[in-house]
Amino acid sequence: MSTVDLHLIEENWHYYNGNLFDFWIGIKPDTQTEEGQALADDIYRMFQEINVISEVVTRHADALLGRDPTASFNVGNSNLNESELQSANIAIADYLARTLGTPVGNFDFPDPIYESLLNLLVGGVSYLRATTVDGTVYLHCPPVESVKVVTRDAIGRPRKIEYYYVEEDKKLIETQYLNETRQTVFEYYELGEQNPYYTFSINLGGRLTITEGKRRPFITTSMKTAQNAINHAATLIPRNNQISGFVSRIFLNAKLPGEFQTDERTGKRVFIKDPEAIVIAPGMLNFISGVAIKDEQGLTRGYTSPTVHTEQPIEIKTFVDAATFSLGTIYSQANQSHLLASDLTLSGRSRQELRNDFVIALLKDSKRLQDFYSNAFFGAYLLDRYYQGQDNTEHSKLVLNFIVNANPGQLLPEERQQIISTYQAGLLSKETAIALLAYTDSPIAELEKIRLESNSNNA
Repeated sequence: MSTVDLHLIEENWHYYNGNLFDFWIGIKPDTQTEEGQALADDIYRMFQEINVISEVVTRHADALLGRDPTASFNVGNSNLNESELQSANIAIADYLARTLGTPVGNFDFPDPIYESLLNLLVGGVSYLRATTVDGTVYLHCPPVESVKVVTRDAIGRPRKIEYYYVEEDKKLIETQYLNETRQTVFEYYELGEQNPYYTFSINLGGRLTITEGKRRPFITTSMKTAQNAINHAATLIPRNNQISGFVSRIFLNAKLPGEFQTDERTGKRVFIKDPEAIVIAPGMLNFISGVAIKDEQGLTRGYTSPTVHTEQPIEIKTFVDAATFSLGTIYSQANQSHLLASDLTLSGRSRQELRNDFVIALLKDSKRLQDFYSNAFFGAYLLDRYYQGQDNTEHSKLVLNFIVNANPGQLLPEERQQIISTYQAGLLSKETAIALLAYTDSPIAELEKIRLESNSNNA
């Protein structure tokens, strides 16, 4: 029901939280044979899953929503007075706080904002839908496959959307679009029916209550191939350890431990192995004889020189280096190379430069999210006013500023030292230096504490 690449979205979600053995790139035995099935079972038992993709995606999402977002209106083209604008800001702030604190639909995620963000990062497309439940308007994140964008305007914005859902065992479709007066029209159908069983229109300022967000999927092909390589290398480590614990020995040019005897039943000469001829155990001493070398007359002319060959395990460094290289690839693709030790980075750039790449990536996504969430929350706000019987003529002309407060994490030690040195050189105020060091959310309050401590020490 969607024009998006559902196969890619499903594959990316599988990499994020599925069983990565499904992407095993090592040998795949023929499971139609008993030996092949036994080997396949052994590989599965040994399989090591180190999901780095899930780690970097979750870190990026957590950083984007590291601090609670904020939302506020400015007057825009509306004729609202200061008191009405203040009331609108209180209402949107309360609604945002309620949304952040109330899981809706999928309880695997803290809230619909976080869920929609993960959809956006993993699959590249996400939807937020405002709807009313028992008289209260909620935002929820519908599955991508349940939404179909029917028409778009000249710059690609959805102008008619269908939402497929089930209610009381009935398969239903909610269709919403803008009419010629920019009213939002809602039509509800039973699946397969041509005529709606319910329809109405409201003023939402030219908005739909289903909002679409798009970006390039965070999970790239390079990440997925590197993830496969990490699991392959990690799986070979316990396999290598197992083999090294049971070293195989090959005796070359050695006499077989046993003798030939005549089978009384068949009369043929058969070799009977002597189980005590060679004993592999601590402190045991075995004597290995060479094979007799005979001439054409059958006379022994000498003996071969027996040798023992053992298969030594591969150095674990081989597998660790392979996994480390692929780990660096994923971190580089995710703009998170600054979190690796300096000897694990692939670019040779400083950690400060690499962390700056991470910050820039967060800022770009913050802008995308601000537009996405602003439209979603504005639509929900106006829908809530409609169900309260309030007029949206002026409120629909407001401008909602939705701010995503990303948090890239603690500064690197060298970044902190640079800020301190700049302050000591007189190029920064103390308040600005405290703010940049991010030790506190209130630099002014921190300055007051410093002043009070100073006065106390001088008293």
